[in-house]
Amino acid sequence: MRLPDVIAMPRLILRRLDADDARAIVRLLDALDVARTTASIPHPCRAEHAERWIAGSDELGPARAITADGRLIGVISFNPVTDGATEIGYWLGQPFWGQGFIREAVDAMIAAAFQQGSARRITAQVFDDNPASARVLERCGFDRVGRGTGASVARGRRDIPETHFACTRDSWHTRHEGCAA
Repeated sequence: MRLPDVIAMPRLILRRLDADDARAIVRLLDALDVARTTASIPHPCRAEHAERWIAGSDELGPARAITADGRLIGVISFNPVTDGATEIGYWLGQPFWGQGFIREAVDAMIAAAFQQGSARRITAQVFDDNPASARVLERCGFDRVGRGTGASVARGRRDIPETHFACTRDSWHTRHEGCAA
């Protein structure tokens, strides 16, 4: 899926990741409460983990640094999944929680994927002990579509209860008819 290199919003800019982002990523992921909400981020996250991920991020799917006032505050990305859907994943540094930043970033990425990209269906999984992330997805037009268990590298577990979400291009467009995009 191709997305713009930069997506600008009033408070945020989503831009391609670069090697200079590794230090900020490691600093923000030093908080276990951030890493434990993700499937694949180790804790502690070391510079080599961040550098390797940044170097390969375009091969996996579009990833964007979430920046506010010129500094990286989180990351949002898309990854292709086996059923032809695209999966969205994101994390935000703990000092930036509760300010609406992640909802803005998710809204912008979904809009770009459905309006400018080739996405037809976007999915997400959220660990049940992360209700804030579930609320973000629901507010951005995702529906709960199932349950399961997932793995978290940071937690060292493969049996964490999770809820599955999905949003289709058609349902997203129906919800946004008449809205300025």
